[in-house]
Amino acid sequence: MVLAVIFVVDSSDVIRLKEAAEELQGVLEADELSDAILLVYNNKADLPGAVTSCDLVSQLQLNRLNGRRAWMVQQSCAVTGEGLLEGLDWLSRELKQHKGPTNK
Repeated sequence: MVLAVIFVVDSSDVIRLKEAAEELQGVLEADELSDAILLVYNNKADLPGAVTSCDLVSQLQLNRLNGRRAWMVQQSCAVTGEGLLEGLDWLSRELKQHKGPTNK
């Protein structure tokens, strides 16, 4: 049983966002992941031309998950570590109190 999925998106690579959305959709359709909490890191969000977290929600069609699973998009920069702990803290809290689907 898988409890959580962490999906990292290079938000500065706008050309591959459609591919990322298709990959995420494929992952989330797996039966063993039907109840898994989803944390999406909006990586490289600090770079010029990167999509915002709000735009990423739209591109990845995350609003379709409302009421079906807990999910969150966290802006991050892997080079500096910005946002990484915040995302993991949220995931840890969700796992501890996994009461049902929510979103942020």
